[in-house]
Amino acid sequence: MTAIYLIRHATPDTSGTHIPYDKYPGPPLSLKGEKEADRLGQFIQQETVVELYHSPFARCKQTAQIISKIARTTCIEDYALREWGSNESENDVNERLLPVIAAYTKKCSLIGSIGVVTHGGLIKLLLKMFRIEPSVLNEYQHMYESRSPLPPAGVWAVTMIKNKENESPKLVFVPD
Repeated sequence: MTAIYLIRHATPDTSGTHIPYDKYPGPPLSLKGEKEADRLGQFIQQETVVELYHSPFARCKQTAQIISKIARTTCIEDYALREWGSNESENDVNERLLPVIAAYTKKCSLIGSIGVVTHGGLIKLLLKMFRIEPSVLNEYQHMYESRSPLPPAGVWAVTMIKNKENESPKLVFVPD
């Protein structure tokens, strides 16, 4: 079986940098984030991820590059995975994500498991697209900051079953 791994970027450095979080390029990873990304790489290596797509924002790009180096996987920037813009509605973000997820789902069936390194808000929308139970999503949103359904460097897996609907997403990795 193959899966699409929805990976939230590791912890960014927001201490006194005055770099806007939602404006490109955003803050880079903190030292803690670099260590989290290293652990993510070890996890992703075990999951045999073939390709890794990431947001162009610094925190996602750095997370993906660290994972890619450890897991020895191809790393590809995808502008559609960028941070949710202050001028974008949920519908706007859904419209940019729908074709991407359709392409990733098809690619997954052809080449094997893939990873998607992006932002918490986008992962929330992606989980909805993959038909997560609303009560499960709500439960996880109350566990982490900013109502994100996972912590920095957390991973949800959506198992793809050939010729069938995907399994319900599962939180499969949370850093220590």
